[in-house]
Amino acid sequence: MRKSIYLGLTALLSVPFTSLADTMNEGVLQAYWLPQWNGNVNTPELELRFFVFSTDGKQKKVIDLDSSTLDKNFIEKKFGTSASEFLRSKEGHIEQSGNIVLSDISGKKECDSTIWQAKYVSFEKKQHTFKIDENNGVCNSYPYLISYQLKSDVKEVNVMDKPSDSAKIDYQIDNQHTLVKIKTVDANWFYVAEYDESQKGLVGEKKGYVKANQLSPLN
Repeated sequence: MRKSIYLGLTALLSVPFTSLADTMNEGVLQAYWLPQWNGNVNTPELELRFFVFSTDGKQKKVIDLDSSTLDKNFIEKKFGTSASEFLRSKEGHIEQSGNIVLSDISGKKECDSTIWQAKYVSFEKKQHTFKIDENNGVCNSYPYLISYQLKSDVKEVNVMDKPSDSAKIDYQIDNQHTLVKIKTVDANWFYVAEYDESQKGLVGEKKGYVKANQLSPLN
């Protein structure tokens, strides 16, 4: 009898945790552009996730939200002044602290961490001072990140101090390095940094402007 109870509990614990009841959490709502590549053409998708914090200001977990009904009006309403450039550029991320109500919260184990998902119910902006840690043991910590390598026929590129052919060359980089895009300047130039796992956001200390047509996306 005891063995049967033990096996039943083990089976129950192996099933992904699910809560159907509405739950309110405080923390930071993040909107981001998830890269979607077709060859070298990126058609990013708008996504949401929420960083849950405890009452003593400690980050607890990150919950991916169902973004199927997400639109421009939602972003403008919930994120305010930072929304305009974010929507125009279609890259990167923006944050807003506040209280969120979620339903259908579920979690499953993946790459040695728990991936949380939920349905969005409502969000109220609040002036919390939470500082999120995106690399807090979560799979794909920086889903908006776009990394590049030099094209196969490019052995070395000049990294400039301004987005111009006549600008000063800050340094050169060869095809053994990976670059992380900080932002798109225009159709011809990217502002980039060297990929560095030891740095926040994987953005290394060396930064500058590189011609877009010399790079090929990695993710």
